[in-house]
Amino acid sequence: MNYHERNNTEYKFSINSVVYELSIGKNTEYFYLCDENNNGRVYVGKYERRGDSLILKDSYAEMYIFNNKLFDFPEKTTEIDLIKTE
Repeated sequence: MNYHERNNTEYKFSINSVVYELSIGKNTEYFYLCDENNNGRVYVGKYERRGDSLILKDSYAEMYIFNNKLFDFPEKTTEIDLIKTE
């Protein structure tokens, strides 16, 4: 297990053939979300736990994760299944 795997929880998902990567800090309150090739918007911000959910906030968007699904992602506002990659 490398440094990144020990300190982050990683997920992937795709929308219209674009693969996105989501990294959530295990020891910090920060997240990072971008497409695999860094061609689109990058979301970086803080997250907070609320019950069984994670609320992800950056300066542009507020999203949340519940039951391994992402909600309110600006590029697709319906629920998105997250695939854990670690």
